[in-house]
Amino acid sequence: MKSKQLTDQFEIKKSNLKEVDLLVKTHAKSLVFPMDSWLEDQLFNSAVYKLMSGTKCIGYAVQKKQTLQFFHIRKKYFRYAPALLEKFVAEKGIKRVFVITQDSLLCALIAEWEYTKEKHACFFTDSGRKEIPETSAIFRLAVSADTRSIRKVTGKFFDDKSGGFS
Repeated sequence: MKSKQLTDQFEIKKSNLKEVDLLVKTHAKSLVFPMDSWLEDQLFNSAVYKLMSGTKCIGYAVQKKQTLQFFHIRKKYFRYAPALLEKFVAEKGIKRVFVITQDSLLCALIAEWEYTKEKHACFFTDSGRKEIPETSAIFRLAVSADTRSIRKVTGKFFDDKSGGFS
């Protein structure tokens, strides 16, 4: 099936979070670690779309201005994800894709695209490991004296007042 014919069988419909609630929950459960409040804010303050195949909602996408914030397809329909993503990007004038590294589907979909990568944050989770890895790394709670070292690595990340940093 040609790409144009493939994408013609799908429709992108303006929606809201209530209509795609189950998909959002399924998507969140697929992530390696929980969705934090910053990601939730992006979800709540953006345009939501249902990705339709006939009368079936097979996924959702979230757009804020010209940035794709979220993109998820039901597992049964993964084979259509590349075509649907390209259709969404073209129809909605997407210029940037925000992708979290824990979102394996979206990471895989954009892996072969030519783009400039811009890092924003790193997510960490306590794995509960008790043994100390054989490295020179030291893991401990940061203290005020660490501020200069942290800023050297993170740049202006913590200057963003919307993050609740002080």
